Amino acid sequence: MFIYWGSAAGYSVDRRTVLPAVGAEDVAVADLKNDGRLAIVITSYHGGSRRDIPSYIYWQGPNGFDPKNVTRLETYSASGVMIADFNANGWLDLLFTIHQKDGKHVTDSYLYRGGPQGFSSERRLSLPDRGPHLLTVAVMGNIYDRRNTYSYLSPMKEFPPARELRAIHWTADTPPGTAIRFQVRSAATAEALAKAVWEGPKGSGSDFTAPAEAARLPLRGSWVQFRATLDNPGGGLPVLRSVTLDFE
Repeated sequence: MFIYWGSAAGYSVDRRTVLPAVGAEDVAVADLKNDGRLAIVITSYHGGSRRDIPSYIYWQGPNGFDPKNVTRLETYSASGVMIADFNANGWLDLLFTIHQKDGKHVTDSYLYRGGPQGFSSERRLSLPDRGPHLLTVAVMGNIYDRRNTYSYLSPMKEFPPARELRAIHWTADTPPGTAIRFQVRSAATAEALAKAVWEGPKGSGSDFTAPAEAARLPLRGSWVQFRATLDNPGGGLPVLRSVTLDFE
C-alpha cells in the first residue's frame, strides 16, 4: 500500500510511504490507541492460493509510519473492516467481515474489542455470517481527524439591540451516548468576530450542554455566531433540528 504525502509541491514518489499488504480489500483509518495518532487497518482478502492471511494494523509513531510497527490479526479472506466503539467504553473496536474459511462461506466474522491492552484473539467475538463482501462505503468519524465529533458554524449575524445572551434553546435527537453542546462568540464587527474567542455559560472553555441553560453572557458587540458540536462516541448519531438564541 502506498501513502502519498500531500504538500504545496503536489504528490511524488519521493514523498510516499510503502506499507506491505497481501490481497488488500478494504482499509480504514482511526485513532485506535487514544493517543492522537491515526492508525491504518488493512484487510487481507486473497493471497493467490491462500485465504488464511492475517489483516494488518500499521501504527504511527513520532516519525510517522514504519513497516515494522505493525500488528497482525487473525482473519480469513477478510473482505471489509468497520471501526466503531460498539460497546461505548471509549475504545474503538474492529469488525472484520470474513468471506470464507477453509473453503466454506458459512463461517464467523470477527469483532476485536479495543482497549488499553490492545487487540488480541482472546478479546474477540465471533459473529455467525454467510460469505459477506465488504461492509460500508464510508468510514465512521470526522474525515479531518477521524474523531467522533462534528462541528457546525452558524452564519455570522448582527443583532444591533442585543447586549446579553440569556440562553440558547435547541431541539435535537440525541440517542444514548451522544450529546450536543454549544458555544458562542461576539464582536463589534464581522471581521473581529472571525477572530473572537468562543465562550459558554462560564466564559472561555465552557459549553452550553442543556437547552435553555441560563447564561447571562455579556456580548462584546452586536455581531454574533454560534458553534454546535455533535458528539457520538458510540455508533449513534445526534441530529440537531432547531436553534434559538435568547437575547436581552
